[in-house]
Amino acid sequence: MPGNSSSLNRFSWREAAFVAAGSLVFAIIFCYPMLGEIQHYGPGVWDWLKLGPDFSHLRRFPTELNDWDVYAELRWVSWYTMTHFHQLPLWNPYRCGGMPQFGNPNASILTPFFVLALILGPAPALNAELVLHVAVGFAGGYCLGRVLGFSTLAAIVCGAVFPASSWYYLRLAAGHFDFVSAVYIPWIAAFLYLSVERRRLLFAALAGSFSRSASRRAIT
Repeated sequence: MPGNSSSLNRFSWREAAFVAAGSLVFAIIFCYPMLGEIQHYGPGVWDWLKLGPDFSHLRRFPTELNDWDVYAELRWVSWYTMTHFHQLPLWNPYRCGGMPQFGNPNASILTPFFVLALILGPAPALNAELVLHVAVGFAGGYCLGRVLGFSTLAAIVCGAVFPASSWYYLRLAAGHFDFVSAVYIPWIAAFLYLSVERRRLLFAALAGSFSRSASRRAIT
């Protein structure tokens, strides 16, 4: 029954490894359309799938679609400032005559994903970030289910419910990257539940950290 935290105590390293691997497989499958011709909409999906993957899409921004240019520009400015000028990206001189860059959560400067941009470049890193966020969402839902005492199968279903929703991918396809932080919600709920049940300040702090990160990116 929900509320039985013994399932969490039995969460072994082997199960954690399976969750991590399964989350990545889930994310790759659901993000597969990123490797296809994104101009194909509506009918004719089967013909699109038969074309096979095209990894060259991962090296560019599809700026011809919706709001990709708005949010991709924030990542590009941070990357270009660091790699070209060798300076901290404190200011964005390319938007509205100049705006703060370091304080913009959607610039993703103070996140581990910014390291990917420095290694891979802004476009490949952003595509990789989207895949990893889907994996984070699946793992968070699974952990939430286990915290609530669900069986392994029920926790898998719990992990897949939101990351499999078309709403999330419609937002990503439109370039609304401020919505990627929605995958932190199951982690927030899991840590909040543990903080109440175990009376541990650490879990409350973790819930607050995830909540702060999610809200800051969402409101911008």
